[in-house]
Amino acid sequence: MHKKKRLVIYDLEVLPNYFCGVFEAIDSDKCIVYEISKNRNDSHLIKAMASNFTLVGYNNHHYDDVFINFLFKEKVITNEKLYYLSSLLVKRKENLTDKERQFLNKYKYNKPFDSIDVMTMLASSKLRVSLKHLQVKIKWHRVQDFEVDWTKPLPCIDWGTLIDYCKNDVKSLKAVVKLKEKDFILRDQIQQKYGLDFRSMDGVKIAETLLCTHIAEQKGIDIKEFMYTKNVKEDVIIIKDLINNFVSFESLKMQEVLDYCNKTIIYASDNEKENEKQLSYRLIYNGIPFDIGLGGIHSYSTGDVIQPNDNEILVSSDVKTCVLTPLIAGTPYRTISSEAL
Repeated sequence: MHKKKRLVIYDLEVLPNYFCGVFEAIDSDKCIVYEISKNRNDSHLIKAMASNFTLVGYNNHHYDDVFINFLFKEKVITNEKLYYLSSLLVKRKENLTDKERQFLNKYKYNKPFDSIDVMTMLASSKLRVSLKHLQVKIKWHRVQDFEVDWTKPLPCIDWGTLIDYCKNDVKSLKAVVKLKEKDFILRDQIQQKYGLDFRSMDGVKIAETLLCTHIAEQKGIDIKEFMYTKNVKEDVIIIKDLINNFVSFESLKMQEVLDYCNKTIIYASDNEKENEKQLSYRLIYNGIPFDIGLGGIHSYSTGDVIQPNDNEILVSSDVKTCVLTPLIAGTPYRTISSEAL
């Protein structure tokens, strides 16, 4: 279980001749800037920051954290080495050579510091957005981008502009962290109970991990073995055994769905599409089709345009976050495709 440390929001920027990191504690307005350049090398200060605080970033598990791990594991730190690492991190995985992949793996894992990734905490992989998109969603006062050729050395005159850009990202992410304070507290509470680090997991991943934990306990095997060993599987899955006996519905249509599930047996195959066909049910409820299967429950829509009158406000409901977003009257709202309830 992780030791509770003070949260520090951070962001790194990497160019061929300049490396900077901006750090700001959750309970302070003071930004601390460190750099690695021809002028100075603050790598020891960055390591001290990582050693004493819990770093909070955006997509940092896949990018920023790797550099800090690099600083811990390498004695000689240069801008050339840092930029080479950055070039590999942004390179498509299928284009990496075996040598490059082995080099990356030295710094992607086994990090000697604590960190939280807000991007993976907020949403599953298919729903993740950029930090700029997030700034727009929270109505941040300054949505800023840094237009530069990231493959070329940055002129010294522009270093200050880059730092300001980095500071803006840190402060906007800090605003998101404060808005999501309850989510951080909930993950700490779950971790205290189960002993697993849930702080960088979205809600779906937490539920999946907890479910796997309980199944692994019943099977008498280690959770990591259950989650990461591909040959651990059930050949026959009786759906009825997965449903609590007290589940029932007043609606006749929903009861029919329950009866269908209670009668369904899945014979596991290596072919995912074949597995999906074995649990597939379409429910028409209030004229709206809902598809129920292994992937969950999804509504179906061919797409239409809904436009409120001048004396009306159109409100969209996000079931996942229970947040209501009012739209301006007179502005059309388009539903494009089928989405999860």
